[in-house]
Amino acid sequence: MKISIPLLALFLSWTSLHAEDQLILNGAFEDDLKDWTLQTMGTAKATANVVPIEGGKHAVSVEVTEPGEKRYFVQLVQRNVHVESGKTYLLTFRAKAKTAADIVVTVSSKEGSNFREMWREEDLALSEEWKEFRFSVAAKDPSDNVYLILSGMAKQPDEYFFTDISLTEKN
Repeated sequence: MKISIPLLALFLSWTSLHAEDQLILNGAFEDDLKDWTLQTMGTAKATANVVPIEGGKHAVSVEVTEPGEKRYFVQLVQRNVHVESGKTYLLTFRAKAKTAADIVVTVSSKEGSNFREMWREEDLALSEEWKEFRFSVAAKDPSDNVYLILSGMAKQPDEYFFTDISLTEKN
């Protein structure tokens, strides 16, 4: 198969540009749990593992074995996401749970030990089938210390799955 040099250069520049637009690192969990942290608090217990899913893709499985006193006591977090004040971003991801469950998704900035919530969506219903979620997130503050937090999983023992997590600037 013969590929022209100009066509190859165009493809490589497009993929490079597209990769730069992506603010979430390793959102499809192709590099195991790199750039992600599972946080548990109080008496909550959970594990996170990358598992294969359809089409040769990957997802993170968060298995809650002991619920916590508060539902946010189990969180999957990505730190150091860069956003600019006044810009709007598109957050997308796919998720499901072994049994019907709700989650909470938050985008927060951190100054010292204080968190400032930029955006929050509560009670996102999950089922045994993959569901795609899409949200507009307005950045209130410029920051290199923004956290994407997937939480609400400590209410009950269950297994949650996430993949294709993306945050890009809206045009």
